Amino acid sequence: MKVFRSRIVHRPPDKREVRLLLEKGDLRGAIEKARIIGLTIPQPVIDAVAKAMFKRHAGTLLSYVGVSDIELPFEISTLLRRTFEVEDYDTFLEQAFRLKVKAGFEHEIDLAIEAIMRRDPEEATQWRRQFKG
Repeated sequence: MKVFRSRIVHRPPDKREVRLLLEKGDLRGAIEKARIIGLTIPQPVIDAVAKAMFKRHAGTLLSYVGVSDIELPFEISTLLRRTFEVEDYDTFLEQAFRLKVKAGFEHEIDLAIEAIMRRDPEEATQWRRQFKG
């Protein structure tokens, strides 16, 4: 069997790829590609993409907090509340735990754990233990 890996040509990304990633709502990917080619994405563009993502992808925006240098136009509490509102309880609990946010969200955390309890009692018990510990 021949190995063709040595023939693969790795080309640098271009501005079009960055634009396409922004249109898809992949902020992290767009910023990484932009850095490779020395392009800076203006903050108003980042804000516009984040605002478009807010309604359905607040959990994705939360995943950028603390692990990338993307400045979002939302507070962590706003993103957590939106994630809870769209009933993405797994992401809500994961991000609240990762970001060590408990104060002011005790009621939402309990409701999210109760919702997970109906689906997976073992997972809910683990979440309860993590937040109580």
